[in-house]
Amino acid sequence: MRSACCNTAGSLPPLTCGADLDAVFGKVGTVVESRVIRFKDEAAKSRGFGFVTFASAAEAARAVAELNGASLGGRELYVELSEPREPRFPQPVRAGGAARASA
Repeated sequence: MRSACCNTAGSLPPLTCGADLDAVFGKVGTVVESRVIRFKDEAAKSRGFGFVTFASAAEAARAVAELNGASLGGRELYVELSEPREPRFPQPVRAGGAARASA
């Protein structure tokens, strides 16, 4: 689960890498982790967004204030605080080792 000190960076150029995010976001705070989400079939091509985790929530908020609308590779960045992700499909709790019913 992402914490309050994680930002979503959108509108990234196709060849953006984690080091690019580190360089840009490192100007506003201590980057703990950065990750660019890529297409599965084209490992080198960005899906246009990524995540940057800062050491503190204050640094993450500063990144939104200072970098939302900034330019990276000729594109205007979209930067916002990330929200914790809810499970996509909640799994039912099964009683200890119960066998599945056959059809």
